[in-house]
Amino acid sequence: MTDTLRIALLVEGSSDTGIRRASTWLEEIWNGHLVPAVGRQPFEVVAPISKKDLVAMDPSIVRSTGSEPLDMKLVRLGAGEKFDAAVVAWDLQPAWNDLGAFCRWAECVRLYELLSQSNVLPEPWRMQAAQRLSDYGQRAVPNARPTPPQLRPGTVMPLCMDPEFESLLTANEAATRRALGLASTPSDWPGGWGPGGTRRPAEDVLRVAIECVPGNSPIRRRIRGGWRQQKSAWGEYLLRQLLAEDVGRQSVVSHPISVRLSELGN
Repeated sequence: MTDTLRIALLVEGSSDTGIRRASTWLEEIWNGHLVPAVGRQPFEVVAPISKKDLVAMDPSIVRSTGSEPLDMKLVRLGAGEKFDAAVVAWDLQPAWNDLGAFCRWAECVRLYELLSQSNVLPEPWRMQAAQRLSDYGQRAVPNARPTPPQLRPGTVMPLCMDPEFESLLTANEAATRRALGLASTPSDWPGGWGPGGTRRPAEDVLRVAIECVPGNSPIRRRIRGGWRQQKSAWGEYLLRQLLAEDVGRQSVVSHPISVRLSELGN
């Protein structure tokens, strides 16, 4: 990201907000912690999205209640006025279109197809989407790219988080255990840590690990509720704690999600 290009982040986020808005949690997690950790400038706008917003762009699919098509959301948030380009980040699991066997490559291609066909986006944004779609089609294999992608005015850049954002928080088992204030491994401690450990790190790993934290611990007094009730609060806390120590920080910044974020705009 450059100093002159204003960039928005539209990111899939938890629906649990408590007394704080989802956008406030996302602003703290991304602009407050992750973006500085990978050496990037803050996003101009940070806004939550749902996978329903991505699917809602497809005219062949009945729009879900409460969804706002992503192209309409970009316009409402100020595409071309308040920001010049956008990064759209969503979890790969579960797939955002449950009508097909979508993978990361297919979801990115479909995103550009729908953006290029939009009847609400400004023309430069549609043209950039069409160009990106053409670039994808010229690759011999999905990961055959000569250089990292460039953010330009009108660009929407996908950041498909594989398998989900929470894999950043489960990359190093020992570091996360320390972040939770646990000196040793509890008997009911979960498995599934690290790359390939599970396709559901949030539910299979973090939820169970947090349940191992004693109710009288300082962390429990700070965050009242488990993972399902306070996803954003736990996510922000764990990310902050991991980045505060060398091992945890390395596990975060070397994760493919962070590497991809660091490449944007170079």
